[in-house]
Amino acid sequence: MIFETIKQNLLNEKIIFGKHETGLKIYIMPKKNFSKSYTLYATQYGSVDNNFTVFGENFIVPDGIAHFLEHKLFEEEDTSAFSNFAETGAITNAFTDFHMTAYLFSCTNDFYKNLEYLINFVNKPYFTEQNIQKEIGIIEQEIKMCDDDPEWRVFHNLLNGMYKKNSINKDICGTVKSISKITADLLYKCYNTFYNNANMALVIVGDVDENKVIESIEKHIKTQNKEIEILRNYPEEPFKCNKNFLKQRMSISMPIFEIGFKHNNFIKKNLLKVEIIQEIILEILFGKSSELYMDLYEKNLINENFYTSSNIEKIYNFTVIGGKSKNPYKVHEMVIKNIKKILNDGIEQSLIDRAKKYILGSHIKIYDNLEEIGNMLIRTIFREVNLFDSIDMLKNVNQNEIMEALCEYNLTDNVLSVIEPIN
Repeated sequence: MIFETIKQNLLNEKIIFGKHETGLKIYIMPKKNFSKSYTLYATQYGSVDNNFTVFGENFIVPDGIAHFLEHKLFEEEDTSAFSNFAETGAITNAFTDFHMTAYLFSCTNDFYKNLEYLINFVNKPYFTEQNIQKEIGIIEQEIKMCDDDPEWRVFHNLLNGMYKKNSINKDICGTVKSISKITADLLYKCYNTFYNNANMALVIVGDVDENKVIESIEKHIKTQNKEIEILRNYPEEPFKCNKNFLKQRMSISMPIFEIGFKHNNFIKKNLLKVEIIQEIILEILFGKSSELYMDLYEKNLINENFYTSSNIEKIYNFTVIGGKSKNPYKVHEMVIKNIKKILNDGIEQSLIDRAKKYILGSHIKIYDNLEEIGNMLIRTIFREVNLFDSIDMLKNVNQNEIMEALCEYNLTDNVLSVIEPIN
Protein backbone atom coordinates (compact mmCIF):
# COMPACT_ATOMS: atom_id res chain seq x y z
CA MET A 1 0.00 0.00 0.00
CA ILE A 2 1.42 3.39 -1.02
CA PHE A 3 0.80 6.57 0.94
CA GLU A 4 0.69 10.05 -0.59
CA THR A 5 1.14 13.34 1.24
CA ILE A 6 -0.62 16.67 0.84
CA LYS A 7 0.61 19.77 2.67
CA GLN A 8 -0.80 23.07 3.89
CA ASN A 9 2.21 25.39 4.07
CA LEU A 10 0.50 28.26 5.87
CA LEU A 11 -0.54 25.97 8.71
CA ASN A 12 2.58 23.80 8.51
CA GLU A 13 0.33 20.75 8.49
CA LYS A 14 0.15 17.66 6.32
CA ILE A 15 -2.17 14.73 5.66
CA ILE A 16 -0.87 11.29 4.72
CA PHE A 17 -3.43 9.23 2.85
CA GLY A 18 -3.75 5.93 1.06
CA LYS A 19 -6.25 3.29 0.00
CA HIS A 20 -6.27 -0.27 1.28
CA GLU A 21 -6.93 -3.14 -1.14
CA THR A 22 -10.41 -3.54 0.39
CA GLY A 23 -11.20 0.04 -0.66
CA LEU A 24 -10.83 1.51 2.84
CA LYS A 25 -9.60 5.12 2.70
CA ILE A 26 -6.97 5.90 5.35
CA TYR A 27 -6.07 9.45 6.38
CA ILE A 28 -3.43 10.28 8.97
CA MET A 29 -2.69 13.78 10.21
CA PRO A 30 0.59 13.62 12.15
CA LYS A 31 0.68 15.79 15.28
CA LYS A 32 4.20 15.48 16.60
CA ASN A 33 4.73 15.76 20.36
CA PHE A 34 1.01 15.50 21.10
CA SER A 35 0.43 13.03 23.92
CA LYS A 36 -3.14 12.23 22.83
CA SER A 37 -4.38 10.55 19.64
CA TYR A 38 -7.87 10.58 18.15
CA THR A 39 -9.29 8.04 15.70
CA LEU A 40 -12.51 7.74 13.71
CA TYR A 41 -13.65 4.66 11.78
CA ALA A 42 -16.69 5.78 9.81
CA THR A 43 -19.12 4.66 7.14
CA GLN A 44 -21.17 6.77 4.73
CA TYR A 45 -24.39 5.52 6.23
CA GLY A 46 -26.86 7.65 8.14
CA SER A 47 -30.51 8.07 8.98
CA VAL A 48 -31.50 9.27 5.48
CA ASP A 49 -30.29 6.03 3.86
CA ASN A 50 -33.48 4.06 4.48
CA ASN A 51 -34.28 3.35 0.82
CA PHE A 52 -31.51 1.73 -1.23
CA THR A 53 -30.84 -0.73 -4.03
CA VAL A 54 -28.03 -3.31 -4.12
CA PHE A 55 -27.49 -5.92 -6.83
CA GLY A 56 -30.79 -4.86 -8.41
CA GLU A 57 -32.85 -5.50 -5.28
CA ASN A 58 -34.59 -2.59 -3.53
CA PHE A 59 -34.85 -2.31 0.25
CA ILE A 60 -36.94 0.07 2.33
CA VAL A 61 -35.91 -0.30 5.96
CA PRO A 62 -37.38 1.12 9.19
CA ASP A 63 -36.46 4.64 10.29
CA GLY A 64 -33.75 4.62 12.94
CA ILE A 65 -32.00 1.45 11.81
CA ALA A 66 -28.61 3.14 11.19
CA HIS A 67 -28.59 4.45 14.77
CA PHE A 68 -29.80 1.07 16.08
CA LEU A 69 -26.95 -0.66 14.24
CA GLU A 70 -24.45 1.74 15.81
CA HIS A 71 -25.65 0.70 19.28
CA LYS A 72 -25.55 -3.02 18.53
CA LEU A 73 -22.00 -3.12 17.15
CA PHE A 74 -20.60 -2.35 20.60
CA GLU A 75 -22.08 -5.63 21.85
CA GLU A 76 -19.88 -8.63 21.09
CA GLU A 77 -20.72 -12.29 21.59
CA ASP A 78 -18.96 -12.70 24.92
CA THR A 79 -18.15 -9.15 26.02
CA SER A 80 -18.65 -5.45 25.27
CA ALA A 81 -16.30 -3.29 23.21
CA PHE A 82 -16.41 -0.73 26.03
CA SER A 83 -14.68 -3.13 28.43
CA ASN A 84 -11.69 -3.59 26.09
CA PHE A 85 -11.11 0.15 25.80
CA ALA A 86 -11.56 0.59 29.54
CA GLU A 87 -8.57 -1.70 30.15
CA THR A 88 -6.27 0.75 28.36
CA GLY A 89 -7.88 3.90 29.77
CA ALA A 90 -9.12 4.96 26.31
CA ILE A 91 -12.37 6.89 25.83
CA THR A 92 -14.63 5.39 23.16
CA ASN A 93 -17.93 6.46 21.68
CA ALA A 94 -19.93 6.59 18.45
CA PHE A 95 -22.46 8.78 16.72
CA THR A 96 -24.97 8.57 13.89
CA ASP A 97 -26.11 11.61 11.97
CA PHE A 98 -28.09 12.07 8.76
CA HIS A 99 -25.30 10.84 6.47
CA MET A 100 -22.67 9.08 8.54
CA THR A 101 -22.03 6.63 11.36
CA ALA A 102 -18.67 6.95 13.13
CA TYR A 103 -16.92 4.93 15.84
CA LEU A 104 -14.15 6.67 17.72
CA PHE A 105 -11.65 6.61 20.53
CA SER A 106 -9.11 8.94 22.08
CA CYS A 107 -6.16 7.76 24.15
CA THR A 108 -2.82 8.78 25.59
CA ASN A 109 -1.22 5.32 25.50
CA ASP A 110 -1.61 1.88 23.87
CA PHE A 111 -2.70 3.53 20.63
CA TYR A 112 -2.12 0.49 18.38
CA LYS A 113 -3.87 -1.86 20.78
CA ASN A 114 -6.87 0.50 20.84
CA LEU A 115 -6.80 0.75 17.05
CA GLU A 116 -7.03 -3.03 16.85
CA TYR A 117 -9.95 -3.03 19.30
CA LEU A 118 -11.74 -0.48 17.12
CA ILE A 119 -11.18 -2.35 13.86
CA ASN A 120 -12.16 -5.68 15.44
CA PHE A 121 -15.50 -4.73 16.93
CA VAL A 122 -16.66 -2.71 13.91
CA ASN A 123 -15.84 -5.66 11.65
CA LYS A 124 -17.48 -8.37 13.80
CA PRO A 125 -21.25 -7.82 14.03
CA TYR A 126 -23.21 -9.97 16.44
CA PHE A 127 -26.99 -9.70 16.18
CA THR A 128 -29.60 -12.04 17.66
CA GLU A 129 -33.33 -11.59 18.04
CA GLN A 130 -32.86 -11.77 21.81
CA ASN A 131 -30.31 -8.96 22.10
CA ILE A 132 -32.29 -6.87 19.59
CA GLN A 133 -35.40 -6.98 21.79
CA LYS A 134 -33.27 -5.85 24.73
CA GLU A 135 -31.88 -2.94 22.69
CA ILE A 136 -35.35 -1.87 21.52
CA GLY A 137 -36.25 -1.09 25.13
CA ILE A 138 -33.07 0.96 25.61
CA ILE A 139 -33.57 3.01 22.44
CA GLU A 140 -37.24 3.56 23.25
CA GLN A 141 -36.06 5.39 26.37
CA GLU A 142 -33.59 7.42 24.28
CA ILE A 143 -36.39 8.41 21.88
CA LYS A 144 -38.59 9.52 24.78
CA MET A 145 -35.70 11.54 26.24
CA CYS A 146 -35.27 13.31 22.88
CA ASP A 147 -39.00 14.01 22.76
CA ASP A 148 -38.65 15.74 26.14
CA ASP A 149 -35.60 17.79 25.10
CA PRO A 150 -36.69 21.33 24.03
CA GLU A 151 -33.48 22.01 22.10
CA TRP A 152 -33.92 18.84 20.05
CA ARG A 153 -37.64 19.49 19.52
CA VAL A 154 -37.12 23.04 18.22
CA PHE A 155 -34.60 21.70 15.67
CA HIS A 156 -36.64 18.65 14.67
CA ASN A 157 -39.73 20.82 14.23
CA LEU A 158 -37.68 23.20 12.08
CA LEU A 159 -36.66 20.33 9.79
CA ASN A 160 -40.29 19.29 9.47
CA GLY A 161 -41.08 22.84 8.47
CA MET A 162 -38.39 23.02 5.80
CA TYR A 163 -38.60 19.51 4.33
CA LYS A 164 -41.64 17.57 3.16
CA LYS A 165 -40.18 14.42 1.56
CA ASN A 166 -36.47 14.38 2.44
CA SER A 167 -35.82 11.88 5.26
CA ILE A 168 -33.89 14.56 7.14
CA ASN A 169 -37.29 15.48 8.60
CA LYS A 170 -37.36 12.15 10.48
CA ASP A 171 -35.76 11.53 13.85
CA ILE A 172 -32.30 9.94 13.61
CA CYS A 173 -33.32 7.48 16.36
CA GLY A 174 -36.54 6.59 14.55
CA THR A 175 -39.80 6.18 16.43
CA VAL A 176 -40.99 3.65 18.99
CA LYS A 177 -43.09 2.09 16.22
CA SER A 178 -40.36 2.01 13.55
CA ILE A 179 -37.65 0.41 15.72
CA SER A 180 -40.07 -2.35 16.77
CA LYS A 181 -39.85 -3.61 13.15
CA ILE A 182 -36.05 -4.07 13.24
CA THR A 183 -34.85 -7.68 12.97
CA ALA A 184 -31.47 -9.40 12.93
CA ASP A 185 -31.85 -10.10 9.20
CA LEU A 186 -32.44 -6.40 8.46
CA LEU A 187 -29.44 -5.39 10.57
CA TYR A 188 -27.18 -7.83 8.74
CA LYS A 189 -28.51 -6.60 5.38
CA CYS A 190 -27.73 -2.96 6.26
CA TYR A 191 -24.39 -3.90 7.79
CA ASN A 192 -23.25 -5.96 4.80
CA THR A 193 -24.35 -3.19 2.44
CA PHE A 194 -22.93 -0.08 4.09
CA TYR A 195 -20.12 -1.44 6.24
CA ASN A 196 -18.03 -2.56 3.30
CA ASN A 197 -14.64 -0.86 3.42
CA ALA A 198 -15.06 0.82 0.04
CA ASN A 199 -17.83 2.85 1.73
CA MET A 200 -15.71 3.64 4.81
CA ALA A 201 -12.77 5.74 5.96
CA LEU A 202 -10.30 5.62 8.83
CA VAL A 203 -9.05 8.95 10.18
CA ILE A 204 -6.20 9.21 12.69
CA VAL A 205 -4.92 12.43 14.24
CA GLY A 206 -1.87 12.19 16.50
CA ASP A 207 1.78 11.24 16.81
CA VAL A 208 1.58 7.83 15.12
CA ASP A 209 3.61 5.69 12.72
CA GLU A 210 1.78 5.06 9.44
CA ASN A 211 3.60 1.75 8.91
CA LYS A 212 2.34 0.40 12.23
CA VAL A 213 -1.14 1.59 11.32
CA ILE A 214 -0.96 -0.48 8.14
CA GLU A 215 0.22 -3.51 10.11
CA SER A 216 -2.86 -3.28 12.33
CA ILE A 217 -5.16 -2.92 9.33
CA GLU A 218 -3.60 -5.83 7.44
CA LYS A 219 -3.84 -8.02 10.52
CA HIS A 220 -7.44 -7.30 11.48
CA ILE A 221 -9.39 -6.32 8.35
CA LYS A 222 -10.65 -9.21 6.29
CA THR A 223 -10.25 -9.10 2.53
CA GLN A 224 -13.56 -8.48 0.81
CA ASN A 225 -14.45 -10.14 -2.46
CA LYS A 226 -15.75 -7.13 -4.34
CA GLU A 227 -16.94 -3.58 -3.89
CA ILE A 228 -20.70 -3.20 -3.44
CA GLU A 229 -22.42 -0.63 -5.64
CA ILE A 230 -25.07 1.12 -3.56
CA LEU A 231 -27.86 3.12 -5.16
CA ARG A 232 -29.39 5.47 -2.58
CA ASN A 233 -32.97 6.33 -3.48
CA TYR A 234 -33.62 9.85 -2.23
CA PRO A 235 -37.03 11.42 -2.92
CA GLU A 236 -37.27 14.60 -4.97
CA GLU A 237 -37.77 17.48 -2.55
CA PRO A 238 -40.03 20.44 -3.44
CA PHE A 239 -38.38 23.86 -3.51
CA LYS A 240 -40.95 25.40 -1.17
CA CYS A 241 -40.88 24.87 2.58
CA ASN A 242 -43.37 22.40 4.01
CA LYS A 243 -44.61 24.73 6.78
CA ASN A 244 -43.55 28.26 7.65
CA PHE A 245 -44.39 28.26 11.35
CA LEU A 246 -44.32 25.58 14.05
CA LYS A 247 -44.98 26.05 17.76
CA GLN A 248 -44.85 23.66 20.69
CA ARG A 249 -45.24 24.19 24.43
CA MET A 250 -42.87 22.57 26.92
CA SER A 251 -41.62 23.02 30.48
CA ILE A 252 -39.12 25.84 29.92
CA SER A 253 -38.67 29.26 31.49
CA MET A 254 -38.02 31.28 28.32
CA PRO A 255 -39.04 30.67 24.68
CA ILE A 256 -36.42 29.12 22.40
CA PHE A 257 -36.50 29.53 18.64
CA GLU A 258 -34.86 28.61 15.37
CA ILE A 259 -35.22 30.37 12.03
CA GLY A 260 -34.48 28.19 9.02
CA PHE A 261 -33.64 29.15 5.43
CA LYS A 262 -33.90 26.31 2.93
CA HIS A 263 -31.37 26.66 0.07
CA ASN A 264 -32.09 24.85 -3.18
CA ASN A 265 -29.39 25.95 -5.63
CA PHE A 266 -26.19 25.05 -3.73
CA ILE A 267 -26.47 21.27 -3.98
CA LYS A 268 -24.52 20.78 -7.22
CA LYS A 269 -21.75 23.21 -6.28
CA ASN A 270 -18.50 22.61 -4.36
CA LEU A 271 -19.84 21.94 -0.87
CA LEU A 272 -16.71 23.16 0.90
CA LYS A 273 -16.80 26.50 -0.92
CA VAL A 274 -20.52 26.89 -0.23
CA GLU A 275 -19.87 26.24 3.46
CA ILE A 276 -17.11 28.86 3.57
CA ILE A 277 -19.29 31.46 1.85
CA GLN A 278 -22.04 30.72 4.37
CA GLU A 279 -19.58 31.19 7.24
CA ILE A 280 -18.70 34.63 5.87
CA ILE A 281 -22.37 35.60 5.45
CA LEU A 282 -23.31 34.47 8.97
CA GLU A 283 -20.37 36.34 10.50
CA ILE A 284 -21.23 39.55 8.63
CA LEU A 285 -24.96 39.35 9.36
CA PHE A 286 -25.07 37.84 12.83
CA GLY A 287 -21.55 37.86 14.31
CA LYS A 288 -21.08 39.53 17.70
CA SER A 289 -19.69 42.66 16.05
CA SER A 290 -22.58 42.97 13.57
CA GLU A 291 -25.15 45.76 13.77
CA LEU A 292 -28.05 43.33 14.03
CA TYR A 293 -26.48 41.36 16.89
CA MET A 294 -25.81 44.53 18.85
CA ASP A 295 -29.34 45.82 18.20
CA LEU A 296 -30.96 42.54 19.29
CA TYR A 297 -28.74 42.31 22.36
CA GLU A 298 -29.33 45.90 23.46
CA LYS A 299 -33.11 45.40 23.09
CA ASN A 300 -32.77 42.31 25.34
CA LEU A 301 -34.18 40.13 22.56
CA ILE A 302 -31.26 37.66 22.60
CA ASN A 303 -28.61 36.56 25.08
CA GLU A 304 -25.32 34.66 25.01
CA ASN A 305 -27.16 31.54 23.74
CA PHE A 306 -27.66 33.10 20.28
CA TYR A 307 -26.12 30.93 17.51
CA THR A 308 -25.99 30.35 13.77
CA SER A 309 -25.03 27.35 11.62
CA SER A 310 -25.06 26.15 8.04
CA ASN A 311 -25.73 22.54 7.08
CA ILE A 312 -24.28 21.88 3.64
CA GLU A 313 -24.62 18.35 2.25
CA LYS A 314 -25.19 16.66 -1.10
CA ILE A 315 -28.98 16.36 -0.81
CA TYR A 316 -29.85 19.33 1.40
CA ASN A 317 -28.59 22.80 2.33
CA PHE A 318 -30.04 25.01 5.02
CA THR A 319 -29.05 27.75 7.45
CA VAL A 320 -30.22 28.09 11.06
CA ILE A 321 -30.36 31.14 13.35
CA GLY A 322 -31.46 30.33 16.89
CA GLY A 323 -31.36 30.99 20.60
CA LYS A 324 -33.50 32.06 23.53
CA SER A 325 -35.70 35.14 23.43
CA LYS A 326 -38.62 36.68 25.27
CA ASN A 327 -39.98 37.61 21.82
CA PRO A 328 -38.78 35.24 19.05
CA TYR A 329 -41.35 36.68 16.63
CA LYS A 330 -39.70 40.11 16.87
CA VAL A 331 -36.28 38.51 16.32
CA HIS A 332 -37.59 36.79 13.18
CA GLU A 333 -38.99 40.07 11.91
CA MET A 334 -35.69 41.90 12.49
CA VAL A 335 -33.64 39.11 10.85
CA ILE A 336 -35.76 39.27 7.68
CA LYS A 337 -35.62 43.07 7.66
CA ASN A 338 -31.82 43.05 8.05
CA ILE A 339 -31.23 40.57 5.22
CA LYS A 340 -33.55 42.59 2.96
CA LYS A 341 -31.56 45.75 3.74
CA ILE A 342 -28.24 44.12 2.92
CA LEU A 343 -29.63 42.68 -0.32
CA ASN A 344 -30.64 46.22 -1.31
CA ASP A 345 -27.54 48.07 -0.06
CA GLY A 346 -24.82 45.48 -0.66
CA ILE A 347 -21.95 44.53 1.64
CA GLU A 348 -18.93 46.75 2.20
CA GLN A 349 -15.60 45.14 1.35
CA SER A 350 -14.26 46.07 4.79
CA LEU A 351 -16.91 43.85 6.42
CA ILE A 352 -15.96 40.97 4.14
CA ASP A 353 -12.26 41.37 4.93
CA ARG A 354 -12.93 41.48 8.67
CA ALA A 355 -15.14 38.37 8.51
CA LYS A 356 -12.46 36.51 6.54
CA LYS A 357 -9.79 37.34 9.15
CA TYR A 358 -12.03 36.17 11.97
CA ILE A 359 -12.88 32.89 10.20
CA LEU A 360 -9.23 32.28 9.26
CA GLY A 361 -8.25 32.68 12.91
CA SER A 362 -10.98 30.26 13.96
CA HIS A 363 -9.84 27.69 11.38
CA ILE A 364 -6.20 27.92 12.48
CA LYS A 365 -7.22 27.50 16.13
CA ILE A 366 -9.03 24.25 15.31
CA TYR A 367 -5.74 22.57 14.36
CA ASP A 368 -4.77 22.45 18.04
CA ASN A 369 -7.87 20.38 18.84
CA LEU A 370 -7.49 16.77 17.69
CA GLU A 371 -11.19 15.93 17.95
CA GLU A 372 -12.27 18.93 15.89
CA ILE A 373 -9.65 18.20 13.22
CA GLY A 374 -10.69 14.55 12.99
CA ASN A 375 -14.40 15.38 12.78
CA MET A 376 -13.75 18.03 10.12
CA LEU A 377 -11.52 15.71 8.12
CA ILE A 378 -13.97 12.79 8.00
CA ARG A 379 -16.74 15.07 6.72
CA THR A 380 -14.58 16.48 3.93
CA ILE A 381 -13.56 12.95 2.90
CA PHE A 382 -17.17 11.87 2.46
CA ARG A 383 -17.93 15.12 0.61
CA GLU A 384 -15.01 14.30 -1.70
CA VAL A 385 -13.27 17.62 -1.07
CA ASN A 386 -9.82 18.51 0.29
CA LEU A 387 -9.79 19.96 3.81
CA PHE A 388 -6.70 22.05 3.08
CA ASP A 389 -8.44 23.79 0.18
CA SER A 390 -10.52 25.76 2.69
CA ILE A 391 -7.78 28.32 3.39
CA ASP A 392 -7.30 29.28 -0.27
CA MET A 393 -11.05 29.22 -0.89
CA LEU A 394 -11.58 31.57 2.03
CA LYS A 395 -9.03 34.03 0.69
CA ASN A 396 -10.46 33.96 -2.84
CA VAL A 397 -14.18 34.37 -2.10
CA ASN A 398 -15.33 37.65 -3.64
CA GLN A 399 -18.18 40.08 -3.07
CA ASN A 400 -20.24 38.86 -6.03
CA GLU A 401 -20.16 35.27 -4.78
CA ILE A 402 -21.31 36.38 -1.34
CA MET A 403 -24.20 38.44 -2.69
CA GLU A 404 -25.21 35.60 -5.02
CA ALA A 405 -25.34 33.21 -2.05
CA LEU A 406 -27.24 35.74 0.04
CA CYS A 407 -29.95 35.79 -2.63
CA GLU A 408 -30.64 32.16 -1.66
CA TYR A 409 -32.12 33.39 1.63
CA ASN A 410 -35.82 33.32 0.75
CA LEU A 411 -37.40 36.13 2.74
CA THR A 412 -40.99 35.07 1.99
CA ASP A 413 -40.61 31.30 2.35
CA ASN A 414 -38.63 30.43 5.47
CA VAL A 415 -39.42 28.68 8.74
CA LEU A 416 -39.83 29.85 12.32
CA SER A 417 -39.84 27.09 14.96
CA VAL A 418 -40.68 28.12 18.51
CA ILE A 419 -40.87 26.29 21.83
CA GLU A 420 -42.87 28.33 24.34
CA PRO A 421 -43.31 27.84 28.08
CA ILE A 422 -46.44 25.93 29.11
CA ASN A 423 -47.58 28.87 31.24
